[in-house]
Amino acid sequence: MESNSLVGSIPSEIGELAQLKVLNLSSNYLSGTIPVQIENLTELNELDLSENVSIGGSIPTEIGNLSQLKILDLSLNSLTGSIPIEIGNLTQLETLSISDNDFITGNIPIEIENLIKLKILDLSSNSLIGNIPEGVDKLLDLEIFDLSSNYTITGQIPTGISNLVKLRILDFSSNILS
Repeated sequence: MESNSLVGSIPSEIGELAQLKVLNLSSNYLSGTIPVQIENLTELNELDLSENVSIGGSIPTEIGNLSQLKILDLSLNSLTGSIPIEIGNLTQLETLSISDNDFITGNIPIEIENLIKLKILDLSSNSLIGNIPEGVDKLLDLEIFDLSSNYTITGQIPTGISNLVKLRILDFSSNILS
């Protein structure tokens, strides 16, 4: 259902599709919030809600129940609030993109260190604050790490970043790192 000019909100009944493996509603005109019933999609491997611009509200904590998820792309929306700590439950995750929301705030949860299969971590262009968690040095498969344009990420670059030998792209630009 990518790029179909869909409008309206994501119906809560989507949670009834318990055997669904891929949910791609990217590049549409959807609005509203991500329904909490998404927690019922426990077989889901890919969730792509990117480029809807008007999907708002916070990322539901129930997203942490999607234990089979490998790709989570929530970029280019109008999400608010903080990244839920339950994101650390997604231990099969290979791609996490929550970029270009502008309204995602708070710290990067330390639970991100549990995502040891992660290859792409893109949290750029939000309003995240605080330090980069020390535990990111456990993400040994990480190839792309983008925290650019948050403007309020502070502190030092973790010394363990040198353990991430598979990194191809590391972008911490437009922050307050020392």
